[in-house]
Amino acid sequence: AGLKSIETGTNVTVKLVDTMITNDNTYNWYNVQVTDDENNNGIPDKWEKQHKIFDTKGNDADGDGFSNLDEFKGKTNPTDPKSHPAFATKLTLTAKPAPVAIEKMFPEKVKASFDGTMLLTGVSSSEADFAFRAKDSRRPFRVSVEKGEDIPYRRKNSDDAGIPSCGFKVESITPGKGKAPGTAVIVSSDDKGEKLKFICTVNRPIVTPYTVISLKNRVNGKTIVTKTGDSFTLGNDKTGTETYKVISVADTAAGPELILENADKKKFKVHMRVKAPAAPAADAGFAPDQLGRGPASIINIKPNTGRF
Repeated sequence: AGLKSIETGTNVTVKLVDTMITNDNTYNWYNVQVTDDENNNGIPDKWEKQHKIFDTKGNDADGDGFSNLDEFKGKTNPTDPKSHPAFATKLTLTAKPAPVAIEKMFPEKVKASFDGTMLLTGVSSSEADFAFRAKDSRRPFRVSVEKGEDIPYRRKNSDDAGIPSCGFKVESITPGKGKAPGTAVIVSSDDKGEKLKFICTVNRPIVTPYTVISLKNRVNGKTIVTKTGDSFTLGNDKTGTETYKVISVADTAAGPELILENADKKKFKVHMRVKAPAAPAADAGFAPDQLGRGPASIINIKPNTGRF
């Protein structure tokens, strides 16, 4: 019929698909697909033999967090823990990225003692008015600050060595004009750390140009929280380490898309994980003695002879 022969000794799976339906007892023609993947795991048998592995359950031969199938697709060595696809390919966004509020940029010692919000409530030609409202307080702390001065987030106590600064000072003030609200530019007052600069608008939430990002590392199941512009390192002594910088995040038709860059300036895209659709039910198949008769069916045969 349609299938002539298969080379003797070859480990293959043959799928026979009936393309005709007849009512007599003659054999029909078949479409035959021949693969070299005996255990149906997506990895060619030749590659498994080359690396001396026989994978039936998505195993990770070298314990680097990447399955043998991952290593085959990535063209890496499944027996060397330092040879694997990029760790960025194992990252998934766990939530939609969101702007970083100004309070998240306060120094750690300030965040440890203040849990609340900061708001620019008014400006004049010489001063900017701010209000700090703690979550456990009904009344906000209000303060007027001149250009060049540090911005205190609470009243000064006798134990304070200086102004209890929120970590920022006023750089410039622009009074409102017409329908345009007033603004104030604030900058970080710590000259040793990263220089931060934000524009505050009267009676509007103060958001920064940064975006907070939450990632899941599917290699070890841990969560990584970072923001645009920051860098983080993945891996360990066994697998080697890789450092990535968060370049940007954008909304796309497929959802949020994060762009990372490694030390070699290669860029990687990270997305939210989409739940895979359920696999279709397997065909019940038919008995070998029914081959060539009856309705279209599929059967897997492991040949041990040269011909059918």
